[in-house]
Amino acid sequence: MSQPNSNNQASKGARSITALSDALPAAFVFLVGGMGLWLAHSSRLQTSNQIANQVQATAAKQRTTATNASSAVTLTPAPKNWQETTHVHGLAVNSDNPAIVYVATHHGLLQRSETGQWFWMGKQRADYMGFTADPTNPNRFYSSGHPPTGGNLGFQISDNQGQDWKQICCQKSIFTL
Repeated sequence: MSQPNSNNQASKGARSITALSDALPAAFVFLVGGMGLWLAHSSRLQTSNQIANQVQATAAKQRTTATNASSAVTLTPAPKNWQETTHVHGLAVNSDNPAIVYVATHHGLLQRSETGQWFWMGKQRADYMGFTADPTNPNRFYSSGHPPTGGNLGFQISDNQGQDWKQICCQKSIFTL
């Protein structure tokens, strides 16, 4: 009786070794393959993080450039009651910072800062009858209207947020009375 039992144990041992010898390569392949997948995923995450960091750095650089450009603009504090002494002809939002708003008025161009303060922008206090900000360049404005002394500004452009204006065309009125 002891023989069949020992044969049975030997048979169980052989089956265990066979199962183990079959399982070890599979475990090895799974382990190496799993590590490879994990490493590949890890490198993709690193690449995604690098791209995200580059995008954030570029956006920060653009904000800094826009801030530096706007700091070159003459900003004169506007009186708290500016709305009572003029009227609005145009509105625009800064394309890089929607918290900054531009208001073209009968007496010049205003900027509402991020903190809610109002400033007259640039050197001119012209009547900006037409005004828009470029949607892709926060430093470029387009306007038309007339200077405070009368006449016609024509169509003009500013590449420094209204600090200086360059006439593009049409200074003389095409309409005669």
